[in-house]
Amino acid sequence: MKCLAAPLIALSAFLFSACQSAPPVPENRYYRVHASSATASATPVLKAEVVVLPLRAEGLYSERALLFSDGARTVQQYHYHHWLYAPNRLLQGFLADQFRQAGLATKVHGAEHRNEASYVVSGRIVNLERIVPQNKAQVTLELRLDKNGKRLWQQTYSSEEPMTENSIPAYVLATEHALQRIVADFVGDMRRARID
Repeated sequence: MKCLAAPLIALSAFLFSACQSAPPVPENRYYRVHASSATASATPVLKAEVVVLPLRAEGLYSERALLFSDGARTVQQYHYHHWLYAPNRLLQGFLADQFRQAGLATKVHGAEHRNEASYVVSGRIVNLERIVPQNKAQVTLELRLDKNGKRLWQQTYSSEEPMTENSIPAYVLATEHALQRIVADFVGDMRRARID
């Protein structure tokens, strides 16, 4: 019995030391985008209530993990970095806040379905990822404006924003800036097209 105890003690010591040398598991981190606190335009473009629906998102864009790309064909998920909500919901709230502040209409809010509002903004996430080689955020959204079920406008908006440093928080901030540029372009198009 004593001859078995020594190998078991040695094996236990080896396994215990192996467990202690394993690196700690990284913590999950969750990120959100913040709308800017700009003052709303004095004259709203649309004179009625606007509802922003959740954007359509397919494949990896429907999941909460932040995405990164080599800028060509490969898109991957970060393992421990996630959006606070699924991107279609995250962007819905962001767009509603930003549209209101940019002067699209005085009353803009998010909703599950088209309600009694005359105007509805809907769309699709085409691209929402970090381009690693160029260290930038890339966002492409297809946005559509309907009035009482009739399509008034549809266009794809794309924006790339350089990151200030090589970090995930810098990527999230660059994504906010890219989204703000898309909002400004959309509202500018509505103003120029005189849609109402």
